[in-house]
Amino acid sequence: MKNRGVVHLKFRNGSRLNGNWKYSMRAAPEDFTEVSPDANIHFEPVKQRIYSIQCYGTGEECYRVVINKFNEKYPEVSISNVGAKKLVTKFLETASVLDIKKSQKWLNGDDAASVLALHSVREAPRLSLRRRAIEAEISKSHLQRIFNQNRILPFKPKFRHTLEEGDEAKRLDF
Repeated sequence: MKNRGVVHLKFRNGSRLNGNWKYSMRAAPEDFTEVSPDANIHFEPVKQRIYSIQCYGTGEECYRVVINKFNEKYPEVSISNVGAKKLVTKFLETASVLDIKKSQKWLNGDDAASVLALHSVREAPRLSLRRRAIEAEISKSHLQRIFNQNRILPFKPKFRHTLEEGDEAKRLDF
């Protein structure tokens, strides 16, 4: 029986299990089994997580017992003591075993903080990143990211030594 849906494959560890490549998929909404001529791919991380929570909920509160039961049922996947503890803690807090989607704030060069930071470099090029971040009311790391995106140095480069007459010949003799 094959489930239908969009599946994103991720090559895992470059290892094989029983002659087949091992693949993994995080937070799969359902089990998925696909048989191809050269690989038997089976996704069941949600089922594995639920099984480890069931082992913990049977009255045996030791994580070592949970790990041993889990490894007996799923020998191809290893789980650590810290991983089991985090999974159980997350389940007790959120009542879910699925991963929480992290929202990312995408930075663009058009926001007011970026424009203000770029203009401040032209006005006062010797100002430190820390002072510039305080004036613009943004974090130092955000300011560094803006500078890197726009290829701006946070300082004005100066020559420490200038070439004089005859220096070019000396340099070429080296």
